[in-house]
Amino acid sequence: MAGELNIKGLKRRDDLMEVVDESPFTELQLVASKVLPEAPVKRASAQVPVKPVGNGKKVEDTRRATGGGFNRGSWKLDERSYITAVKGFEEGYDTIDDTVVQTEINLDQDNECAILARNTVLIARESRVASKVYDTAVFTGADYNLTPATKWDNAADIKADIVAGANKIKARFGVSQRQLSLTLNPTTIDIILDQTSVKESIKYVSDSGVPMELMTQEAQVAFLAKYLRVGEIIVVESLADSNDLGVDGSDFVDLWNPAYAMLAYTSKTPSFRSAGLGVQPVFTPYAADIRFDEYDNKATSQHIIRASEYRGEYINKEFGFLFTDILS
Repeated sequence: MAGELNIKGLKRRDDLMEVVDESPFTELQLVASKVLPEAPVKRASAQVPVKPVGNGKKVEDTRRATGGGFNRGSWKLDERSYITAVKGFEEGYDTIDDTVVQTEINLDQDNECAILARNTVLIARESRVASKVYDTAVFTGADYNLTPATKWDNAADIKADIVAGANKIKARFGVSQRQLSLTLNPTTIDIILDQTSVKESIKYVSDSGVPMELMTQEAQVAFLAKYLRVGEIIVVESLADSNDLGVDGSDFVDLWNPAYAMLAYTSKTPSFRSAGLGVQPVFTPYAADIRFDEYDNKATSQHIIRASEYRGEYINKEFGFLFTDILS
């Protein structure tokens, strides 16, 4: 059956990686790997031993007792579990015409199918990560979630909300607010920048002296990060067509909910053994990223190009704080 994982005649096409890399879909603005970096793993699923949060950050008595030794740490390893799974998408084209001209066309179609299939896999990946990061079933309760009493588009004290969330993370992990990342949709960014209190502060926060309206988008985002006193703002603006396959027309929607924002300490060294909001475990024996394969479907006289990946998503809520319903 077409679409099976191990189908007869399946052939790996590593050469298509080069074609795809030369045709990036930069307009998609995908940030899944920035929010949840990839962590290579050698097993498809496992339990990984980790040190509990806080070890190595305690004030201990390091003096040597008379006639004795030093104090010694006492702690037990925690365990984190991860699961990866293969995910993929296929594109195909008719192969009834076997002429030389058609063969050359087929080579171009291989490339086009690889790009389209890869694109679909990346959008699905972005959607999964966004759903995990903005999951209110995980980030629940006052220690992990806040719905602002005054919405962020109504001259709210946004700084106070950010400080409240940062203090929750600081109490659990011991990092300052300026070390945290904040995910924001462009719509939310524009709404915040339009507030009078934010505009008036630019002469005190910005180093350029350029009016905000004349700043580049990158400069505006950098200014807002300074204003909110966070380490960085991750702009989440990826879109996808919500219509089903075969439906005429398009209806593009945000993959990251504009009414949500995540404040988090993101992983600096992607690993289950390092601190951070989470990672995407990637089963590298299958592929380091996206893998391309091809096969012929004789029943439909089609040549199929498959793009697939073997990965999962892991979230550690201790390093995040979710803001919900921030817009009216």
